[in-house]
Amino acid sequence: MKRLLLIVTTLIPILPCFSQGFTRADELQQAYEKLTGNHSVENQQAFFDAFPRNASEFQTLCVVDAESRNADVFAYLNQFERLTEIPDSIMCVRLLNIAIGLNYDADGPNFFQSLLHRAMGCQTCALRHGGGDAGIAARKDHIPSIMFYLLDGIPVADQFRFWQFYWSSLYFEEDGGGVDDSHNQELARMIGLCQNRGACSVKVVTDAFTYFNGGVSMGIGEYKPSFWNINDL
Repeated sequence: MKRLLLIVTTLIPILPCFSQGFTRADELQQAYEKLTGNHSVENQQAFFDAFPRNASEFQTLCVVDAESRNADVFAYLNQFERLTEIPDSIMCVRLLNIAIGLNYDADGPNFFQSLLHRAMGCQTCALRHGGGDAGIAARKDHIPSIMFYLLDGIPVADQFRFWQFYWSSLYFEEDGGGVDDSHNQELARMIGLCQNRGACSVKVVTDAFTYFNGGVSMGIGEYKPSFWNINDL
């Protein structure tokens, strides 16, 4: 019993560390500084290893960098997009894992979405945001087929979460904005790429486009009772 109490009292102070989401911020900053000085294979791998591995870590990094003196998330993403020595399949797994469940926002997530679109060969984003044809974007002829292969191997719900983020936009018709129709051509291209993957994949792509291209309301966070004309306590 005493031993159990000792273990519990030892763990309590460190438990919050496991709930902070992204715990490699300092490691990422150090890897970033080395990479900006030398784009060696070793430095690229170290930066990739320290970079967020999923949506939760990426979201937390955006908060961490907003409150620190480290390089901001945009600088990290610029370096991430320039990586050339990471195998295509490994890079695609990372892109997929960050996109699934990532909350769309006007800052870091929006920049990552543009990077993802360029990696998938989206001409709309290439024209709108630039980014050139180097690093990840230079592999746009290979990445889409790998991404569809990966998507086919995960549950449909997670496929939908990926496409939800892929199609999300800042426009929200119900708030007086307009639907962003600039990606209609991109939707047609994605449908063409996934038609041989099964009807379910096409349905997920089109349904996500229907609900989230122009369907994300920025800044709500939560619905207040007044949304339904209910008096708050």
